[in-house]
Amino acid sequence: MLKAADILKKRKLKATAIRTKLLQSIISSEKALSHAELAEVIVQKADRVSIYRNLIVLTNAELIHKIVDQTGTARYIFNTHQHANEKIGSHPHFKCTNCDMVYCLPDLPKEYLASLSKLHLKNVTFLAEGMCQKCS
Repeated sequence: MLKAADILKKRKLKATAIRTKLLQSIISSEKALSHAELAEVIVQKADRVSIYRNLIVLTNAELIHKIVDQTGTARYIFNTHQHANEKIGSHPHFKCTNCDMVYCLPDLPKEYLASLSKLHLKNVTFLAEGMCQKCS
């Protein structure tokens, strides 16, 4: 099993208690978690802003993906090793509207990504929503 503290150290990030707990919770979860869900798993005293700031650090370090669903809720999922060298947002995700599972979908065509890079975008989110095979 992947250990959050080791991953943080490898990326030269401080392995604070909050950051380690957040990352370990995201790694261990079978679904993408919202800020509110992550706040529930943090047992030590941590305010909403501290959690939010650490989620930004983990996102900027490309350790997690931030995915905004159709309701406007931001959810966080671990950036698996197979995507560790890609820019976040270079592949779409699928979210099951029944069980909230989020899956990585195949990469987008390089021509499409090249056309986006010419636009100087700061953030691109690709999210398809529907029912997964287990729920349908």
